[in-house]
Amino acid sequence: MIKRLSYFILLILISGCGPIIMKTYKHDNDGISSDCGLSLVKVHPPDSVVEKIGEIEIDDIGVSLDCSERKIIDYIKKEACAKGAQVVLIKRRKRPDDESFCFRCTAVLYTYKSGALPVKSSNYFADDQIKKRDRKDMRKKISRTSRVIAFFRRIFNSPEKSHNILNLL
Repeated sequence: MIKRLSYFILLILISGCGPIIMKTYKHDNDGISSDCGLSLVKVHPPDSVVEKIGEIEIDDIGVSLDCSERKIIDYIKKEACAKGAQVVLIKRRKRPDDESFCFRCTAVLYTYKSGALPVKSSNYFADDQIKKRDRKDMRKKISRTSRVIAFFRRIFNSPEKSHNILNLL
């Protein structure tokens, strides 16, 4: 009984909602290819070169599991291309931490002004770099989950604590 209860509580703790996605667009422009030669940057491009067309904010409540940096960046790329963006500034980047298992960020979508030279994509968003960061984040998630499991094992393996917890339920 106690073992089942501990697994049930653990299941509740590690399951959760997906990331919260808030989108704001200047114009609705669907239907452009998802392979659009997009530039991802960490530094705001000069206003003389680009015009803002939208913003995507990715946040999390709870303990979502399927929201690695790779998944979030891929989602942003797909949305940005569909809206006709050519440059995306990824700002307010937050790695998974004690507050959330998700990668969180804000993406500002831009198009080039006429006659502007293209902005080079940041190496920070190269696939191999994202893969390294995702692996590191996964190790942290596993470590954190292991600590939670150990905590519940200690609670439910102690007869007096188990009894007190069952009385609270």
